[in-house]
Amino acid sequence: MKKAIIITIALALIGFISIFVYFVSGVSSTYPPIKQYIYSGTTDQLIVGIRKYTSTNLGVTFTITDTTGNKENGYATYMNIETKNVEYSLKCEEQNSDGNLSKTIVSLVFAYDRAKNVGGYSKQAKGIGALTDKFDLNVLKPLKDNQNIQINPL
Repeated sequence: MKKAIIITIALALIGFISIFVYFVSGVSSTYPPIKQYIYSGTTDQLIVGIRKYTSTNLGVTFTITDTTGNKENGYATYMNIETKNVEYSLKCEEQNSDGNLSKTIVSLVFAYDRAKNVGGYSKQAKGIGALTDKFDLNVLKPLKDNQNIQINPL
């Protein structure tokens, strides 16, 4: 009887520690970005430019979905850009390099083609290569051409 109680307590303790280690170690964290870009400006400047572009292009929608972080560690702004049947999710993190000079790291974290049912959060997802090419051609190039927003691969 004592042996059974000790084994039960030991298993419960191991289970509790395993759950704690799982969350602390980041096993449940997100995938790395599919592709990263850099924008020479603030996140707010980038958002204004994207809003101007999407307001004049009826087939493109733009929404800010979340903001995370804090003043000490910096903020990240999450946004979606949708074109026809394709949805892209971006994570933008501003980095102040020289006091006044700001750069924004733009991470493509999700790409999905609803018509073809391909894409996802991972670089290895089916069809992701074609979707990143479409993002460069159908989103970044028009932003550069129409709003003079230069977003370069990192």
